[in-house]
Amino acid sequence: MWHDGQMTTIKALHDQARRAVAAGEAKPRYAAEYLAKAAKLGATQRQSAKAIGNFIERYLSFEGRLARLPFIGRNVFIGVLAAALSMASIPFFVQGGLWWWVGLLDVVVALALLGVGVASLSVRRFHDLGFSGYHAIWVGVAQTGWGLLHYGPPKVVLAALPHAAIGAWVTFWAGNAAANRFGE
Repeated sequence: MWHDGQMTTIKALHDQARRAVAAGEAKPRYAAEYLAKAAKLGATQRQSAKAIGNFIERYLSFEGRLARLPFIGRNVFIGVLAAALSMASIPFFVQGGLWWWVGLLDVVVALALLGVGVASLSVRRFHDLGFSGYHAIWVGVAQTGWGLLHYGPPKVVLAALPHAAIGAWVTFWAGNAAANRFGE
């Protein structure tokens, strides 16, 4: 007989319903119920695919423009997501053995997501400012310099403040009000 836990894909549901009706195990109306469940599962799979597509378009696409507020919010979100993925690797590292490698893979995926996500958001922010995305390279170098130098003695921190100012400029400077070569 059928059990709800056994049904995982649309094709499996359709095949199961057809076999049950053909074998006389189920009446056609029961098969229709399971076919309705299959349609609902299909809708869920389409929604999942759409959500993944939206995530890639919002966080990993290098085309278009990105205003100040979405830039800040999406940077925070991608940072929190990468941190959560990295934290999820801790149990794998504790287990040791083969699981240690799974944890390492988890951290690598989190860092790749963070790197590509921040690069994508920065490029689109530069597009909003009217600059080419290649400017993200020198801003990334400046931000890395600030990240390393702000741990130094006070004189070094003062010397590194222009690096921090570059990051503040990218984040808070208003973008082009009119359409530019990167879109509206």
